[in-house]
Amino acid sequence: AFEVHTDVGMSCVGAKVNGKNVPIRHIMNNGDKVEIITSKTQKPKQDWLQFVVTSKAKTKIRAALLEQRLAEVEAGKEILKRRFRNWKIEFEDQNINQIIRHYKLKTSADLYFQVATEKINVLEIKELLARKEKEEEIKQPERIEEELVEKLTTTALKHEDFLVIDDRLKKVAYRLAKCCNPIYGDDIF
Repeated sequence: AFEVHTDVGMSCVGAKVNGKNVPIRHIMNNGDKVEIITSKTQKPKQDWLQFVVTSKAKTKIRAALLEQRLAEVEAGKEILKRRFRNWKIEFEDQNINQIIRHYKLKTSADLYFQVATEKINVLEIKELLARKEKEEEIKQPERIEEELVEKLTTTALKHEDFLVIDDRLKKVAYRLAKCCNPIYGDDIF
């Protein structure tokens, strides 16, 4: 079918060989009379690569499968964007990366593909992100009042020795670490 035309090969559902209906996997013999049966709804499948012989057919099938996957990825991305908008969650890399890590996927394209093919339930993603927001709320430290900060710093100053390096410091040898590259005028502490 691919030798006749790429579109014929892509939409092939079977054939008639010597007047008999045969499946798409049928192996032809030399001198067979072949009539290709096509369907508008037929698309190439991954398992076709197992029984196709010619490199032209394999190349075209791989290209079509890749094109189908990219279309699914785009559809999955749109589904996820729409759902994020409905849930009032930002569609940002941080959220996507968290989902990718949770499902142990390699790329965002894998995530979008699985959303489009419904291998990952979108409601599970919502629950995952909701749990993350709750954990972040719990992890946020309470604001410390200025009086408490002042009290803590003054008690710390009483118990530890400090060396203040400023313009009045004389006859003390010191050098800055290699990682420190202050610009003249910067505050150093």
